[in-house]
Amino acid sequence: MEERQPPTGGLAIWRGDEYILNCLFAKPGIGSGCTLYLRYAAVPLPSGSLSTLKTFFNKAQVVLKTYFYGMVTSLEKIATSAATNEQENDAFTDFLKQQDEAAIDEMVFKLNQTIEPVIDCTACGNCCKTLMINVTEEEASNLSMHLNKPLPAVKEQYLELGLSNKYIINQMPCHFLEDTTCSIYSHRFAGCREFPALTQPNFTQRLFTVFMHYGRCPIIYNVVEALKTHTGFNAPSAPFPINRDVPEEGTSED
Repeated sequence: MEERQPPTGGLAIWRGDEYILNCLFAKPGIGSGCTLYLRYAAVPLPSGSLSTLKTFFNKAQVVLKTYFYGMVTSLEKIATSAATNEQENDAFTDFLKQQDEAAIDEMVFKLNQTIEPVIDCTACGNCCKTLMINVTEEEASNLSMHLNKPLPAVKEQYLELGLSNKYIINQMPCHFLEDTTCSIYSHRFAGCREFPALTQPNFTQRLFTVFMHYGRCPIIYNVVEALKTHTGFNAPSAPFPINRDVPEEGTSED
Protein backbone atom coordinates (compact mmCIF):
# COMPACT_ATOMS: atom_id res chain seq x y z
CA MET A 1 0.00 0.00 0.00
CA GLU A 2 1.35 3.42 -0.90
CA GLU A 3 2.47 5.43 2.08
CA ARG A 4 1.07 8.94 2.40
CA GLN A 5 2.48 11.61 4.66
CA PRO A 6 0.21 13.81 6.81
CA PRO A 7 -0.32 17.41 5.69
CA THR A 8 2.01 20.08 7.04
CA GLY A 9 -0.83 21.80 8.89
CA GLY A 10 -3.38 20.01 10.99
CA LEU A 11 -4.90 19.40 14.35
CA ALA A 12 -4.42 16.48 16.70
CA ILE A 13 -7.90 15.80 18.04
CA TRP A 14 -6.65 15.14 21.57
CA ARG A 15 -3.40 14.50 23.32
CA GLY A 16 -2.01 11.03 22.76
CA ASP A 17 -3.74 10.24 19.49
CA GLU A 18 -1.56 12.34 17.20
CA TYR A 19 0.15 9.04 16.48
CA ILE A 20 -3.01 7.82 14.81
CA LEU A 21 -4.57 10.85 13.17
CA ASN A 22 -3.82 14.29 11.88
CA CYS A 23 -6.77 16.24 10.49
CA LEU A 24 -6.61 18.93 7.84
CA PHE A 25 -9.66 21.12 8.37
CA ALA A 26 -11.25 22.93 5.44
CA LYS A 27 -13.54 25.93 5.79
CA PRO A 28 -16.31 26.98 6.06
CA GLY A 29 -17.17 24.50 8.85
CA ILE A 30 -14.93 22.55 11.19
CA GLY A 31 -14.70 19.04 9.83
CA SER A 32 -15.95 20.03 6.41
CA GLY A 33 -13.91 18.17 3.84
CA CYS A 34 -11.75 16.80 6.63
CA THR A 35 -9.49 13.87 5.88
CA LEU A 36 -8.15 11.46 8.47
CA TYR A 37 -4.50 10.87 7.58
CA LEU A 38 -3.02 7.62 8.78
CA ARG A 39 0.34 6.06 8.20
CA TYR A 40 -0.57 4.22 5.01
CA ALA A 41 -3.79 5.83 3.77
CA ALA A 42 -6.28 8.67 4.11
CA VAL A 43 -9.87 8.03 5.21
CA PRO A 44 -12.57 10.72 4.74
CA LEU A 45 -14.28 11.85 7.94
CA PRO A 46 -17.89 13.06 8.21
CA SER A 47 -18.53 16.78 8.37
CA GLY A 48 -19.51 18.20 11.73
CA SER A 49 -18.22 19.50 15.02
CA LEU A 50 -15.07 18.42 16.80
CA SER A 51 -17.30 16.39 19.11
CA THR A 52 -18.76 14.58 16.09
CA LEU A 53 -15.27 13.76 14.86
CA LYS A 54 -14.27 12.41 18.27
CA THR A 55 -17.35 10.18 18.33
CA PHE A 56 -16.58 8.91 14.83
CA PHE A 57 -12.99 8.21 15.78
CA ASN A 58 -13.96 6.34 18.95
CA LYS A 59 -16.24 4.03 16.96
CA ALA A 60 -13.65 3.45 14.25
CA GLN A 61 -10.66 3.18 16.57
CA VAL A 62 -10.44 -0.60 16.91
CA VAL A 63 -10.71 -1.15 13.15
CA LEU A 64 -8.20 1.59 12.32
CA LYS A 65 -5.53 0.66 14.82
CA THR A 66 -5.76 -3.01 13.88
CA TYR A 67 -5.61 -2.35 10.13
CA PHE A 68 -2.96 0.34 10.03
CA TYR A 69 -0.73 -0.51 12.98
CA GLY A 70 -1.26 -4.21 13.50
CA MET A 71 -2.68 -3.61 16.99
CA VAL A 72 -4.48 -6.64 18.40
CA THR A 73 -7.21 -6.11 20.99
CA SER A 74 -9.18 -9.36 20.77
CA LEU A 75 -8.51 -11.32 23.95
CA GLU A 76 -9.13 -14.58 22.10
CA LYS A 77 -6.58 -13.71 19.41
CA ILE A 78 -4.05 -12.57 22.01
CA ALA A 79 -4.40 -15.82 23.98
CA THR A 80 -4.03 -17.88 20.80
CA SER A 81 -1.01 -15.87 19.70
CA ALA A 82 0.59 -16.27 23.12
CA ALA A 83 0.37 -20.05 22.82
CA THR A 84 1.72 -19.97 19.25
CA ASN A 85 4.56 -17.59 20.14
CA GLU A 86 5.82 -19.48 23.19
CA GLN A 87 9.15 -20.57 21.67
CA GLU A 88 9.65 -17.20 20.00
CA ASN A 89 9.03 -15.43 23.30
CA ASP A 90 11.56 -17.66 25.06
CA ALA A 91 14.12 -16.64 22.43
CA PHE A 92 13.10 -12.98 22.77
CA THR A 93 13.55 -13.20 26.54
CA ASP A 94 17.12 -14.43 26.05
CA PHE A 95 17.68 -11.71 23.46
CA LEU A 96 16.44 -8.93 25.79
CA LYS A 97 18.69 -10.07 28.63
CA GLN A 98 21.68 -9.40 26.37
CA GLN A 99 20.61 -5.81 25.57
CA ASP A 100 21.41 -2.58 27.37
CA GLU A 101 18.87 -2.34 30.18
CA ALA A 102 18.48 1.45 30.08
CA ALA A 103 17.99 1.46 26.31
CA ILE A 104 15.28 -1.20 26.56
CA ASP A 105 13.57 0.76 29.36
CA GLU A 106 13.51 3.90 27.21
CA MET A 107 12.10 1.98 24.25
CA VAL A 108 9.40 0.34 26.39
CA PHE A 109 8.44 3.73 27.89
CA LYS A 110 8.00 5.26 24.43
CA LEU A 111 6.11 2.31 23.03
CA ASN A 112 3.82 2.34 26.05
CA GLN A 113 3.15 6.06 25.54
CA THR A 114 2.01 5.25 22.01
CA ILE A 115 0.03 2.09 22.70
CA GLU A 116 -1.61 2.50 26.11
CA PRO A 117 -3.74 5.58 25.18
CA VAL A 118 -5.46 3.67 22.37
CA ILE A 119 -6.25 0.53 24.38
CA ASP A 120 -9.59 0.83 26.15
CA CYS A 121 -9.08 -1.02 29.44
CA THR A 122 -12.75 -0.62 30.33
CA ALA A 123 -13.64 -2.73 27.28
CA CYS A 124 -11.35 -5.49 28.54
CA GLY A 125 -11.16 -5.95 32.31
CA ASN A 126 -9.06 -9.08 31.84
CA CYS A 127 -6.56 -8.13 34.54
CA CYS A 128 -9.43 -7.97 37.04
CA LYS A 129 -10.29 -11.55 36.13
CA THR A 130 -6.81 -13.02 36.45
CA LEU A 131 -4.62 -10.98 38.83
CA MET A 132 -4.10 -11.87 42.48
CA ILE A 133 -3.81 -8.41 44.07
CA ASN A 134 -2.10 -7.66 47.38
CA VAL A 135 -4.03 -5.35 49.70
CA THR A 136 -2.37 -3.35 52.46
CA GLU A 137 -3.93 -2.67 55.84
CA GLU A 138 -4.37 0.98 54.83
CA GLU A 139 -6.10 0.00 51.58
CA ALA A 140 -8.40 -2.36 53.47
CA SER A 141 -9.29 0.48 55.84
CA ASN A 142 -9.97 2.84 52.92
CA LEU A 143 -12.17 0.21 51.31
CA SER A 144 -14.05 -0.22 54.58
CA MET A 145 -14.82 3.49 54.72
CA HIS A 146 -15.77 3.62 51.03
CA LEU A 147 -18.17 0.67 51.36
CA ASN A 148 -19.41 1.91 54.75
CA LYS A 149 -18.77 -1.51 56.27
CA PRO A 150 -16.82 -2.45 59.40
CA LEU A 151 -13.21 -3.39 58.65
CA PRO A 152 -13.53 -6.96 60.06
CA ALA A 153 -16.54 -7.55 57.82
CA VAL A 154 -14.66 -6.25 54.76
CA LYS A 155 -11.71 -8.53 55.49
CA GLU A 156 -13.97 -11.53 55.99
CA GLN A 157 -15.98 -10.94 52.82
CA TYR A 158 -13.31 -9.80 50.35
CA LEU A 159 -9.83 -10.65 51.65
CA GLU A 160 -7.68 -13.49 52.93
CA LEU A 161 -4.16 -13.82 54.24
CA GLY A 162 -1.70 -15.08 51.64
CA LEU A 163 1.47 -17.13 52.13
CA SER A 164 3.50 -14.00 52.89
CA ASN A 165 1.04 -13.04 55.62
CA LYS A 166 -0.27 -10.19 53.45
CA TYR A 167 -3.87 -9.68 52.49
CA ILE A 168 -4.98 -10.63 48.99
CA ILE A 169 -8.31 -10.48 47.17
CA ASN A 170 -9.97 -13.81 47.98
CA GLN A 171 -11.48 -14.57 44.59
CA MET A 172 -10.91 -14.19 40.87
CA PRO A 173 -12.54 -12.52 39.02
CA CYS A 174 -12.36 -9.67 41.51
CA HIS A 175 -15.45 -8.97 43.65
CA PHE A 176 -15.50 -5.41 42.35
CA LEU A 177 -15.50 -6.20 38.63
CA GLU A 178 -18.84 -5.28 37.05
CA ASP A 179 -18.96 -6.37 33.41
CA THR A 180 -15.54 -5.05 32.33
CA THR A 181 -15.20 -2.06 34.69
CA CYS A 182 -14.15 -1.56 38.32
CA SER A 183 -16.93 -0.57 40.72
CA ILE A 184 -14.42 0.93 43.19
CA TYR A 185 -12.16 2.52 40.57
CA SER A 186 -11.33 5.68 42.53
CA HIS A 187 -10.42 3.48 45.52
CA ARG A 188 -8.68 0.67 43.64
CA PHE A 189 -5.56 -0.88 45.11
CA ALA A 190 -1.95 0.04 44.28
CA GLY A 191 -1.41 -3.21 42.38
CA CYS A 192 -4.35 -2.33 40.15
CA ARG A 193 -3.16 1.24 39.59
CA GLU A 194 0.35 0.16 38.63
CA PHE A 195 -0.61 -2.60 36.22
CA PRO A 196 0.74 -3.27 33.59
CA ALA A 197 3.78 -1.50 35.13
CA LEU A 198 5.37 -0.56 31.79
CA THR A 199 6.31 2.88 33.13
CA GLN A 200 8.58 1.32 35.74
CA PRO A 201 12.33 0.81 35.14
CA ASN A 202 14.20 -2.52 34.98
CA PHE A 203 11.92 -4.07 32.34
CA THR A 204 14.45 -6.80 31.53
CA GLN A 205 14.49 -7.85 35.19
CA ARG A 206 10.72 -8.46 35.15
CA LEU A 207 10.47 -10.58 32.02
CA PHE A 208 8.95 -13.59 33.79
CA THR A 209 6.04 -11.42 34.97
CA VAL A 210 5.76 -9.61 31.62
CA PHE A 211 5.35 -12.84 29.68
CA MET A 212 3.04 -14.28 32.32
CA HIS A 213 0.62 -11.47 31.42
CA TYR A 214 1.51 -11.28 27.72
CA GLY A 215 -1.40 -13.51 26.75
CA ARG A 216 -3.87 -11.68 29.00
CA CYS A 217 -3.22 -7.95 28.62
CA PRO A 218 -3.61 -6.16 25.25
CA ILE A 219 -1.22 -3.38 26.34
CA ILE A 220 1.58 -5.77 27.28
CA TYR A 221 0.97 -7.92 24.21
CA ASN A 222 1.16 -5.00 21.76
CA VAL A 223 4.14 -3.38 23.49
CA VAL A 224 6.09 -6.65 23.41
CA GLU A 225 5.22 -7.28 19.75
CA ALA A 226 6.28 -3.74 18.82
CA LEU A 227 9.43 -4.17 20.92
CA LYS A 228 10.39 -7.19 18.83
CA THR A 229 10.43 -4.91 15.78
CA HIS A 230 12.16 -1.93 17.37
CA THR A 231 14.97 -3.99 18.87
CA GLY A 232 15.62 -5.67 15.53
CA PHE A 233 14.61 -9.08 16.87
CA ASN A 234 11.97 -9.28 14.13
CA ALA A 235 12.05 -7.65 10.71
CA PRO A 236 9.95 -4.45 10.68
CA SER A 237 6.42 -4.68 9.33
CA ALA A 238 4.31 -1.75 10.56
CA PRO A 239 6.55 0.22 12.94
CA PHE A 240 5.13 2.50 15.60
CA PRO A 241 6.22 6.18 15.49
CA ILE A 242 7.74 6.12 18.96
CA ASN A 243 9.89 9.25 18.68
CA ARG A 244 7.28 11.78 17.62
CA ASP A 245 6.31 14.71 19.83
CA VAL A 246 2.67 14.88 20.84
CA PRO A 247 1.04 18.34 20.67
CA GLU A 248 -1.01 19.66 23.57
CA GLU A 249 -4.73 19.07 23.34
CA GLY A 250 -6.48 21.56 21.10
CA THR A 251 -3.31 23.07 19.65
CA SER A 252 -2.73 23.34 15.93
CA GLU A 253 0.48 22.67 14.07
CA ASP A 254 0.38 25.55 11.58
